[in-house]
Amino acid sequence: MMASASNLKFHFHARSVSLSSKHHPLIQQADGQLDRIRCLDAAASPLLSLASSRISCLEEFYDSLDDLLLLLYTKQSFACEEHRDELLDQSLRPLDLCSSTRM
Repeated sequence: MMASASNLKFHFHARSVSLSSKHHPLIQQADGQLDRIRCLDAAASPLLSLASSRISCLEEFYDSLDDLLLLLYTKQSFACEEHRDELLDQSLRPLDLCSSTRM
C-alpha cells in the first residue's frame, strides 16, 4: 500500500545561533574612554590640569583603539611575517604622537 502525501510526516530540527548581546571588552573600554573625553570637552575649562587630563584620556583611548585594531588584524597579519613589522610600526604611531604632545 502506498502512503499518501498527506500521511507523510516530516521532522525538521531547527537550530538557532545565540549571539551575545555584549560587545567585546576592548570595545566597551574604548567607548568608556570616549565618554570620558566627551565629558572633559563639555567642561571646557582652560586649566592646564584639565588639558593634561584630556591628553591623558586621549592617549588611553588611542591605546584601547590600538588594542582593538590589533585584535582584529593580528591573526591575519602575524600569519604573514612580512606584514608583522608594518603592523607593529603602525600601532605605535598614535602613542608616539601622544607622547610628543605631552612634552
